[in-house]
Amino acid sequence: MAQPPKADGPYEVLCPHCNKRFEAQLLSGESDRHQGFKCPHCRLFIAYARAEEQDRVERQ
Repeated sequence: MAQPPKADGPYEVLCPHCNKRFEAQLLSGESDRHQGFKCPHCRLFIAYARAEEQDRVERQ
């Protein structure tokens, strides 16, 4: 499973639901599956691990 970098900073994310790009900070939760991004367009939560394996996230 992909581990997000420890450094803070913006990421560019491509939403798998609405296919729109957005810039966001990584949301951290209690477990790995709760780390990810919230799409501002369709409000989908995108898990970091899934976005990373599908090449939908890029560190800015």
